[in-house]
Amino acid sequence: IDVCTHNVVVVQYRDEGYLVLDGLLSPEECDALRDRMSEITEQMDVPEHCRTQFSTDHDEQLKKQGNADYFITSGDKIRFFFEKGVFDDKGEFIVPKEHSLNKIGHALHAYEPLFKAVTHSPKVQVMTEPSLLLLLTKLKLLKNISILTF
Repeated sequence: IDVCTHNVVVVQYRDEGYLVLDGLLSPEECDALRDRMSEITEQMDVPEHCRTQFSTDHDEQLKKQGNADYFITSGDKIRFFFEKGVFDDKGEFIVPKEHSLNKIGHALHAYEPLFKAVTHSPKVQVMTEPSLLLLLTKLKLLKNISILTF
């Protein structure tokens, strides 16, 4: 990334709070990451006691996740977090696995080789310079249209 582009990106990030970096990854890299995420999702085997439904509501989060070791200790692991309403009362999936997830986090960059390679590539690393710390968390957010409620 050249100096001019870097400065524009820094200003945009500070003003808007987000960036869209068209072309940062090639279409082939994006396809490979999507394919790998599909494989991870297909292969996921989450014990019933770890089927934590993710919530951004403070009170609900404390109630459902506050004491859950699965959530609290997830910072250095690859863990699955689910949308509300994807399990029946026995903890079994009532939607396809690939539509059940809210996110996969938090250490894809550390333990999943393909994600690690992309995260540590020079073109991504330049985005973590002190003036533009973007890679604060490495996780995959999933927003499934069939699960979202409006």
